[in-house]
Amino acid sequence: MNGRIVLIALLAFALFPVGTASAYNILAMDMGGYWNNLFDQYIDAQAGYGTPGTVGERWYTMVAPSQLASVNLLDYDVFLVQSAFTDDWVTAPATEALDALSACRVDIAGFVASGGGLVAWSEPLPDGQDHAWDWAPVEVESAGVNHEALVHIYDPSHPIMAGSTDESLSNWTSSWHGWFTQYDPRLQIVAQTGDYGPNDPRSFRPLTLAGAYNAGGCGRMVFSLQDPDYHAYQQAPTSDCAATFIGESLDWAAAPCQPIPEPATIVLLGMGLGGALLRRKGGRARRARSSIG
Repeated sequence: MNGRIVLIALLAFALFPVGTASAYNILAMDMGGYWNNLFDQYIDAQAGYGTPGTVGERWYTMVAPSQLASVNLLDYDVFLVQSAFTDDWVTAPATEALDALSACRVDIAGFVASGGGLVAWSEPLPDGQDHAWDWAPVEVESAGVNHEALVHIYDPSHPIMAGSTDESLSNWTSSWHGWFTQYDPRLQIVAQTGDYGPNDPRSFRPLTLAGAYNAGGCGRMVFSLQDPDYHAYQQAPTSDCAATFIGESLDWAAAPCQPIPEPATIVLLGMGLGGALLRRKGGRARRARSSIG
């Protein structure tokens, strides 16, 4: 009986691994906006580097563009790239920060390929034209065309939408600044622009994307043409709509990935379980014959 229980437990663990929330460390890119300090965004994160294993804490370290090349990204669980503009009118690009990101694209790709998380907010530049996020580890292109208010959650089951609704993501004065025109197939639409009418080109465009770099679910990525960093700063302390979106995105991207077991592993465990059951059945049969004789 004990052997059977152990085999069942091993098979269940392989198929449905269980994890617990633990402390994680965020490296936050300072893009030059006055709202970029995570303390001012009220996302319940502490400045500094946290001890791994502590339950439920978010820790953050801010890095300037000039410092990015000297940072070991692998020391962190998630890399946060904040909105790529530096003014209230969304017209001044964060040129220094974007150049630093482009110069470190190989390191960023290696970090995500190794299982690190990535969260990146709005790059609504240049206005009215397609824009390639050339530093990203996967293909992402967007068009910064409008500054509008309506948002529709396309996949409400996705963890980054856990605390959000259409209403909570909409009407931030300007809730979004463009949409994605092309993106890697590993990314899926999580939120769209809202309904502006059947013939309006602004309706139901890809607005927030999420996915994993690796097939096993490691290297989680979030890209959005919303700018919750700016609005979390503006909404606090009377509203946490934007802050909730930030927190859920970071938590999902930073969570330890649970790789899918190799098919051979599942087969071997299944064979072991099947063999144990057959031996148990055979033993019962032998005992039955012995009692009859």
